[in-house]
Amino acid sequence: MKRELMTLAATVGLTMTANAAIIAQSAGSETTFTLTSDALGAAATVTATGGYDAWSKNPNILKNNSLGAGGEGADADAFAVVSGTSITYTFDTSGSNSRGYDLTKIQTYAGWNHSEYNGRSNQGYAVELTLVGGATTTLLAKTTWPNEPTQYWTQITLVNDTDPGVALLATGVQAVTFKNFDDATAATNTPVAYREIDIYGTATVPEPAAASLLLLGAAAVGLRRRILR
Repeated sequence: MKRELMTLAATVGLTMTANAAIIAQSAGSETTFTLTSDALGAAATVTATGGYDAWSKNPNILKNNSLGAGGEGADADAFAVVSGTSITYTFDTSGSNSRGYDLTKIQTYAGWNHSEYNGRSNQGYAVELTLVGGATTTLLAKTTWPNEPTQYWTQITLVNDTDPGVALLATGVQAVTFKNFDDATAATNTPVAYREIDIYGTATVPEPAAASLLLLGAAAVGLRRRILR
């Protein structure tokens, strides 16, 4: 029955992704950007692999809804990445969340309040999605957004390119992985300092037609079993 229902789910298209439209902004100070609460990203389990600089904080600071108090130095509220780093947000898909999550927006922030190290806000990465069931798909191929020389902070926003702010980026998502980061900045040989990675979305609810097909499928399986007894 489980296998047959999974086949029905694939048939009615409960997982999809859209191309991401990119909105890039840069600023001279972190105070330019206003963070908004992202319940989905904040509740995720965050893991990081690969090399990152010794002054990096725990990757969980990337979901604390803060860009940090000052912006530079050993006490900076930052997670420093290099090309070998990957960061994964894994969502709870137990119980009522078993269909995964609809993603509406992703925002990433990087910065460092110092002209000598302004390259630490040069964001660049790819985004890979893990869908419920284990399949993976690329939401965003490797893209780089260098900042302006006098701008020490960057905000990157990913939304659906057909209807930004309304249409979904993806549905049926279990995890989001940021990978293929830009390496140390050429001018200063320093890693990029990420301050926050926010992921917005809600639990996936099947469309009425899809839900009806799933219910019909379950009923058909039950009926066939009764007939075969």
